[in-house]
Amino acid sequence: MNLRLDEIHRLPHWQRPGRRGPVGRGILDWQDPELSAVETREDLARYLEALAASLREGTISTENPSTAAFVDAAGRWTASMDGFFANILEVPVPGAPDWSMIAAIFRAALVYE
Repeated sequence: MNLRLDEIHRLPHWQRPGRRGPVGRGILDWQDPELSAVETREDLARYLEALAASLREGTISTENPSTAAFVDAAGRWTASMDGFFANILEVPVPGAPDWSMIAAIFRAALVYE
């Protein structure tokens, strides 16, 4: 299944690619191949650059167009991510974030209200 990030985001969680659970060096399977592929600082930089390009091109949208709203949404999603982990990923929130979790926080902040 070759889907873009915005296409995967629109799928119900049970239709999203793979449920492998924790993989590799403790990196989570985010059920989104683009997030799951973020393993290094360089991967995160590329992911964020691509996310910004998708926003500029209009291929994904955001509920939080101002910087303040985006940062606020990132903080609120991070504070409440226990529900996402329990209900969607079906694993507990890791004690320490990895690069993919930082990418997931940015992605979630686009749509979290």
